Amino acid sequence: MKDIFKAICISVFMGICCMAVLSCSKEESSPDISGEWHLISTGELPMDGIDIYAVFGNGSFSLYQKTGDMLQYYQYTGHYSVSGDILSGTYTDGTPFGSTYRITMMENDSVLVLTAQNGSGESSRYGKTPVPGSVKNSVVVTRAGEAGCDGISPFL
Repeated sequence: MKDIFKAICISVFMGICCMAVLSCSKEESSPDISGEWHLISTGELPMDGIDIYAVFGNGSFSLYQKTGDMLQYYQYTGHYSVSGDILSGTYTDGTPFGSTYRITMMENDSVLVLTAQNGSGESSRYGKTPVPGSVKNSVVVTRAGEAGCDGISPFL
C-alpha cells in the first residue's frame, strides 16, 4: 500500500513539474500577414504618385504598383516566408526583396508595418484593404523583380 501511495505521489509530482516547465516555455508564433493590403504611408519617404497594393497568401505574393504619372499598374509576383517576425521573399525571377522586413501588426491586425532591416530604417504602413478590380484590370505588365527599361523597380 505504501508503495502504491509513493508511486502516486511521484507521478503527481512529475506531472506538476512537467506542467511548470511547459507553462514557462514561450512558443513564438509568426504574425499572419495573409490578405490584401494598401500602402498608406512610407515613413520619411514622400508618397507623391505612389500607389501600392500587396497581396500575401500561402507563401506567394502579388505586388500592384503605380508610380508617378503612370495610368496603369505593374504587377510583381513571387514567394515569401515569415520566420518569427521577419519577412523575406524573392520575385519570380529569383531576385530577392531589397531587404528583409520586421513585421509589426497594429490596430487589431488591420495595419501592417514593414520595417527594412538593411540599415536604411525605412518603414511602410499598409492598411488591410481589398485590391479594387480596377487595379487588377489595369495591370499593363507582369514582371519579376528586375527594374524595367523605364527604371521602375518593385517597392519591396
